[in-house]
Amino acid sequence: MPGLTRHGWRGLPGVAAGLLLSAALLFMAMALHAQGSPPTARRFALSLVQGAAWSPTPIEVHRGLILFRAVLNGRDATVLLDNGAANSFVDRRFVDPSGTAPRGAPYVASTGAGVLRGHAVDGVTLTVPNQLDIKGTLIALDLAPFSRIVGRPIDAVLGADALDQLAVMIRPADRTLYLTASGKMTPRSGAKAFSLPMSAAGRISAQINDEPVLLAVDLGSNGAIRLSDAAFARVLGPAATNRRTAAANADGQVRTAATANAAFTLGPVRANIPVAAGGVLPSGLDGRLGMAFLSKFTIILDQRQQRLTLVSR
Repeated sequence: MPGLTRHGWRGLPGVAAGLLLSAALLFMAMALHAQGSPPTARRFALSLVQGAAWSPTPIEVHRGLILFRAVLNGRDATVLLDNGAANSFVDRRFVDPSGTAPRGAPYVASTGAGVLRGHAVDGVTLTVPNQLDIKGTLIALDLAPFSRIVGRPIDAVLGADALDQLAVMIRPADRTLYLTASGKMTPRSGAKAFSLPMSAAGRISAQINDEPVLLAVDLGSNGAIRLSDAAFARVLGPAATNRRTAAANADGQVRTAATANAAFTLGPVRANIPVAAGGVLPSGLDGRLGMAFLSKFTIILDQRQQRLTLVSR
């Protein structure tokens, strides 16, 4: 596969550059993963655009995060794509600028060092033009702290409660996003691609320094790999903790985390890439695989089919 060898990363400087960006402009590991609090049950209807009316959506890659334009309650909005977020969210100031609308059931999401508190909002309509419509109840959170870290207003997050029903294709080369029914997305004939099985919880098996790790595919992280502290110590050892990088979660709090380069093996690919510690993770998960690595490919993620496909660019 062009640019990829069994011995290292060749001709792909973006991973190293991504680490420098993370160090200077923070590691945007979205921590809306509701650790310690189960995800809210989906209470919205999702419908896909069919036939000739369907077309892909342009994306903006901003500091390694995938943003796109949508229509939220009839107004233009900037949406973050993040299957690592258990739920889809809207910014509470966007849907209720006066702060006087009735509030629904409370919601709490842990960021590892603190919590984000929100509430359910009924009657929300989120439209990704020419691709899908969501109508129903979404969670409203104060996304302002994370927006300040990103440097752009984030009005909504399209999370796992929607994306896990779909086949999602991201084409970084032409900056487009494809959202279709599960099972309907495959690489074109002759493409240099490989597919990896995923668990029902969205986890894939990989190796770091030849040690097995279980990783979640996280489209809402701009890092390469972020491990739990325990997994980082296991695969890299205590000597690797003398290098630090800045990290920020959705609450806007900035922390530092140990970082080291390591040999990463995923399917047929072996690459030397940066690995950070300090991830907010559920039990049994070693880390998250983010866009600094994934964006080197065209990505096809189909959670219902339990398959991740990476296509060489």
